[in-house]
Amino acid sequence: MKLFFFSVAFTLAVVSSCESSSKHKPEVPNQPQQQDTVASLEQKDTKVVEEPKSPPTLPDLVILSASVSPDGILAPGTVCTFKFQVKNIGQGDYPYYIVVGAPGGQTGGFQGLNAGETKEATLTQTYYSRATTYEFSFTVDPDNVIKESDESNNKSQTFRIQTTY
Repeated sequence: MKLFFFSVAFTLAVVSSCESSSKHKPEVPNQPQQQDTVASLEQKDTKVVEEPKSPPTLPDLVILSASVSPDGILAPGTVCTFKFQVKNIGQGDYPYYIVVGAPGGQTGGFQGLNAGETKEATLTQTYYSRATTYEFSFTVDPDNVIKESDESNNKSQTFRIQTTY
């Protein structure tokens, strides 16, 4: 920067000496403006900044609703029907078979759920024991095979069935 100011001062001295010796003013060559010189001296770092990679989109399977019919107190040998709705509230699709665990080791399910999609399934189970109380809930992905954005929301509410003599 000092060099620039020195050359400007020198040019002005030459112009003033020319003015005193001659009536004609010599043309002063165009000097770069200070703004142009500063811009050419300051070069920005031209590194390319990479965008951060977004996390993979994962499904998130939840049981929206579940029901048992009949419920309450049953005679042994009564066939119960279990209905449940599963929704994928995640951002990713899950194209593979989805298992839902029911009481007594019963499982059922369906093929895949896209993001935002809901499907319903039905299972049946017969309870033969006498004077027994069963408490259970439905669980989507009971073996925790599916990688989800939230693994803690895969169970339904708890149901109770009681058999009598």
